[in-house]
Order: sequence, then structure tokens, then C-alpha cells
Amino acid sequence: MCFKVDGIVCVLLINKEKPDEKLSNLFTELQNYLSPKINRGLKYKFGWLNSSTQSKFYESVDLPVESGPHMMLVNPGKRKRFYVLDGELEENNMSN
Repeated sequence: MCFKVDGIVCVLLINKEKPDEKLSNLFTELQNYLSPKINRGLKYKFGWLNSSTQSKFYESVDLPVESGPHMMLVNPGKRKRFYVLDGELEENNMSN
């Protein structure tokens, strides 16, 4: 996961090789919802991490390894900040 981007990084934390089709479709809908309609404002980058291969990342954000799926927003600026979404991964919950 590269954090050298402008904007917010939206990360899907899963505990298997790849996101299933339901999560992929949900993330695609969220990406369409968050994409800027004009060339200014916040930009979002999307990616996913596998807990079995990226266990140190999970530990660094206080999530148990092999848990998930979780969604996390990362502000990769000078002061790196993150927010892990509480609750279920549903479109309404994610867009709020």
C-alpha cells in the first residue's frame, strides 16, 4: 500500500487472498460515490490488504490479525491519521 498520494486512502482490510465479488461491488459503488465531479476537492485512492500477509499493518492499527473485513480511511499527510469504520460494511454505513 503506497501512502505517497494526494488525498485520502480508503483501504479494505480482509483476511483472505482477494475481496469477494460482493465487497468488490460495494467498493466500486463507494468509489463512484466519492469520485469528484469537478477537478478540485478531496480525492480518494482505493486499495486492499490481506491480514495473513500484512500482519504487521494490522498490529500497528490495533486490529486483531485474521479479523475483518474492515474499512479504514488514511490521511497520508505530514501527520498520518486513520479511522477504522465501526459496524457492518454496507453502502449506507460506508458513505456516511
